[in-house]
Amino acid sequence: MDIENLEELVFSYVDKVKKLTSPQTWGNILLDLSKNDLFTMLFLYRKGQVTMTEIAEYMKIPLNTATGVISRLEKKNLITRERSTEDKRIVTVRISEGGMVCMKDIFGEFLRFGEIVMRAISPEELQVILSSVNKLFEAIEENERQKSAPRAESRIRKIVIE
Repeated sequence: MDIENLEELVFSYVDKVKKLTSPQTWGNILLDLSKNDLFTMLFLYRKGQVTMTEIAEYMKIPLNTATGVISRLEKKNLITRERSTEDKRIVTVRISEGGMVCMKDIFGEFLRFGEIVMRAISPEELQVILSSVNKLFEAIEENERQKSAPRAESRIRKIVIE
């Protein structure tokens, strides 16, 4: 496949993903959550209660960015945050009752879409898809490992200026 066809293929998938993630597809369930908001909510749903530092580390974002995410979610009554009585610097965050309702709605929609997909493909096709997606993630992770691997020390060359 040449680069021009690859580019067209990528854009066609981007358009499909855009439609899949649009508000028209999901309605108001996502409540206009950003990517960071949604992944923070998923993290809180799984963990129950976490510190601001744990959120920042999980999201791989600075603490001040995590604070902004938490402030937005708190304004929407999706989470609560409390300061530790022992150490006022430690802020604990947990999902609120409204946040739990929101997450259950989101998971309900995920399951509904999953059922649609499961009806459309065979078990064999599902295995091929899962295998392909795993290979895709492995390739991306390998690329990340190579980018972060320590590079061989470059030798300093001295240039004599006359």
